[in-house]
Amino acid sequence: MNEPSYQSPILTTYYQSKKIGPIIELIEYESNQITMRGDNFGNSIYLEYIVIKMNSTIQDQSSIIENNNNIIIFNTSQINDNFSNQFQFEISIANISNSNYFIFQNRPTIESINTIPYKGGEITISGKRLNSKRFDNSSSEIEIKIGDYICSSPSNINEDDNTSIKCNLPSSSNDNDENLEISIKIDSIENNPSPIKFTFNNPSISRYQHEYTNIDSNNDDKLIIFGDNFDNSKGIIDKSSFTFNGITIQLNNTIFTNINNNNNNKTTLIIPLPQLFNNNTNKSQLKNGDLIIHTPNNKISNSISIKLKPIIQQTKGSINKNGGIITIIGKYFNLKRFNNDNTQFNIINQHNISICNDYKKPIDSNTILICNHSPTKSVINIIFIIIDNQLSSNNNNNNQIEFQKPIIQSIQLQQESSTTIMNIFGYNFGIETSLIQIQIGNFILQNDEFSINEISFENIQLSISFEFEESPTNITIIVNNQKSNQFQIYPLIKNNDVTINKTGIIIGVSIGSISLISILIFSITFIKRRRNKLNSLKS
Repeated sequence: MNEPSYQSPILTTYYQSKKIGPIIELIEYESNQITMRGDNFGNSIYLEYIVIKMNSTIQDQSSIIENNNNIIIFNTSQINDNFSNQFQFEISIANISNSNYFIFQNRPTIESINTIPYKGGEITISGKRLNSKRFDNSSSEIEIKIGDYICSSPSNINEDDNTSIKCNLPSSSNDNDENLEISIKIDSIENNPSPIKFTFNNPSISRYQHEYTNIDSNNDDKLIIFGDNFDNSKGIIDKSSFTFNGITIQLNNTIFTNINNNNNNKTTLIIPLPQLFNNNTNKSQLKNGDLIIHTPNNKISNSISIKLKPIIQQTKGSINKNGGIITIIGKYFNLKRFNNDNTQFNIINQHNISICNDYKKPIDSNTILICNHSPTKSVINIIFIIIDNQLSSNNNNNNQIEFQKPIIQSIQLQQESSTTIMNIFGYNFGIETSLIQIQIGNFILQNDEFSINEISFENIQLSISFEFEESPTNITIIVNNQKSNQFQIYPLIKNNDVTINKTGIIIGVSIGSISLISILIFSITFIKRRRNKLNSLKS
């Protein structure tokens, strides 16, 4: 019985006079899986007759997961993807093979390269399979060229990490040394083609800071750009420029010369925002956007996204427990970025809770914001603005929202033995006992001279252990250092409960048939009491 023979493109059960072997045209590798593309591979009924060799090692037929006339896919653990290496592939089907073999190279890959000054120095190339040693720990043969420059002494930054390699590049005196090709050969295996190029002294921006010394000043904030190579080959910086939101400004601008040009250098650029963006056209560009730096030879840095920090200088309006309309005055209240996208905008209180809604802003103004403050449970409400994750700078004097003053409408007193229970009714008392002070006449009670039994925005119940004299006096409540109106109370001897309104009308309430006589004294003065104490001490 004859063994099946195969011929492209027709597979038969008979030997043909002309037998064409399988042809490998392309091999791809990813995640321990080989994809072999070509022609004359047969189909699945010939699976048991397929023999694949990698570097002369026969692959297990059970590793094949797909095969047809043009493709074979199989798993392998023979390739270590951390190293640049090459493999020789051979294939035969039913003992028919092509005399040619296919060389697959797992090449180095370049993903990024840093820049260095014209004086040369160490550069770092990042990517894949950038090994300075082979899998068997022997040293690889490495050649790195940047343009026509040889980069010497290549080695991995970390011995067990083949994702980056460093080498020493010689100096350049040519301002136009830019966009140079990068070539890496590791054990004669050249890198995959890469769009990454190298430029000497290419300006690069790493980070920025938005700073101001006095937030109440409109001319005291600056943008500080940090990076490298902001100069030219002669170390000159004032011929460079920057572009922010479409506006290009030269560093030899007289504003830089007069203010802080001496502080600018190849790694730091200080931009005085109010002075450079002082006209109406430029002010409208002071939004969150992108900034790049140009050197005199028009080498362009990377673009960095600038997010200006909002500044709160003043708040207007007052609120109560139900909230209210407030106006915030400051700088950089941008609801839109320069590209007209919406910013991520939020107003929070000291407890990191959103407390404003229905934002309104005058047209073309980034200095005034009006919003509806949400209901609150506290008389202390400190606001912060967050725009694109930048928290506003402010001080507590500028960003605390005024809470409406407390108002006393009526007072109810009840005498219990030597203690007087005082119920004060009104508005805006809050619920924080630590913020409450009681003033009787001209004296403010000490904390140990009264206790708060109950508290709400409309009612405070106090226990006071003082004797009251028989003359009218004024009661004032102080909430977070804000004084209420004075409420005058009058002396009266009556039954247990007495309610006194501001006009002095007294309402007596008799409880059932119980005859309880209480002396209610509504004039309070402390001069006599303290004088008595002093006299007793003297005696």
